[in-house]
Amino acid sequence: MGVGSSYRVSALRRRPRHFGEVVGQKHITETLEKSIASKKIPQAMLFCGPRGVGKTTCARILAREANGWGDKSEAELDGLTDIHELDAASNNSVDDVRDLIEQIRYAPVKAQYKIYVIDEVHMFSKSAFNAFLKTLEEPPKYVIFILATTEKHKVLATIISRCQVFDFKPLTRDAIQSYLVKVAKEDGVKYEDSILSAIAKHADGAMRDALSLYDVLLACAGEKGLTQKGLAGHWYFLDEVYFFTLTEKIKQKTLNDALVQLDEAVKEGVELRYFLVEWSHCIRDLLLALDERTLPLLEGRTAQQRATYAELASRLGRGFLLRALDRINQALLQHRDHLNQRLGLEVALVEMADWELASSSPETSASARPQPAAAPVPSSTPSTSVARPTPSSAPPAIRSTPRVSSEPKATPDKPKPPPSPTAETKNYSDSERFQALKAQYPVLNTLADQLDLKPKM
Repeated sequence: MGVGSSYRVSALRRRPRHFGEVVGQKHITETLEKSIASKKIPQAMLFCGPRGVGKTTCARILAREANGWGDKSEAELDGLTDIHELDAASNNSVDDVRDLIEQIRYAPVKAQYKIYVIDEVHMFSKSAFNAFLKTLEEPPKYVIFILATTEKHKVLATIISRCQVFDFKPLTRDAIQSYLVKVAKEDGVKYEDSILSAIAKHADGAMRDALSLYDVLLACAGEKGLTQKGLAGHWYFLDEVYFFTLTEKIKQKTLNDALVQLDEAVKEGVELRYFLVEWSHCIRDLLLALDERTLPLLEGRTAQQRATYAELASRLGRGFLLRALDRINQALLQHRDHLNQRLGLEVALVEMADWELASSSPETSASARPQPAAAPVPSSTPSTSVARPTPSSAPPAIRSTPRVSSEPKATPDKPKPPPSPTAETKNYSDSERFQALKAQYPVLNTLADQLDLKPKM
């Protein structure tokens, strides 16, 4: 009897062995195939992208295909010494890089290329990166480096400039669901499209996450398969039907029913932050369903499901959906710092069920209360008169026409004060005004003498 179990998880059992089996990365697999066919394989490559999208898988396929070992199994490749995989998370020092540089001095034993796959290369220290620069720029002709990372921004620019960069994309929800259908059929598992769609949604663009969740649910369901009945009591997932019902209850202001529905999810162990994120996604999808041009953006939905989205969205209205999305986002931002996270979510439900209640809060009321209009400030210098000069300013222009006073009219109980010596009235001549200005500003005497400035009499 053999030692250990023969069972292998789907993520390993379903790992692609050829470029044609890789899902959702056609722009990269075709490029690598052409490089191998033309024998123009770059000696330094950087595979970037999120987790579980095929970076390490493509690196292994490239290592096999470049050496003509496309038909060899994983077990046969394990004994070969010409393909090396290193984890930069645990081999990230300068000494580790020096050991690597020492190894590449030896030519391959059985293969044409000696290939090094360095995973999570962003975990290298800065000193290790610097020690690796020269070798990466001018490696021996029989060495190929394939660097993989999920955090490209942490890799030094000097490293990136020495590599050909391949950016892997997150997998679409449709691509993951289609692959899960294929896997379920090959495994002979009963399934419902709604369950596979939920798995694809939870995977968040990562095929490995989708296959891991597929294995977990299959173990829970057993012979009943991936169906609502088979997973009852094992997995409480929040699908669009749940949030449709919750949103309609809030719109109809049946607050008690909405709180009871939230309590059911909490009792099933649903994390509240995840609850808010999924709800915001649902509201976003409803907003997209308001316009036929954005309906195709609803991935993983059939035509009937999209019609259901559009019908509910039109019933709820754009205004309500926008306010609801804004309030959910506020609750999400405040969630981490809230002492009572459930209370924060319940308050959001209350405010969404009755927007008048939200607007009557002290902060909102103070900001929404109309402020009294500010009284107009009378201008000290009438707009129809010449600005009063200052000692540092140039002498005012002499006007030949009398000026109209814009001072407020005197009231019966407050007689108008007599005009000051410099006040300009329509009874003053130009000469008198000029003499009054000279008396108030002696500097005008000097200016008048220098410029020979005399008023016209």
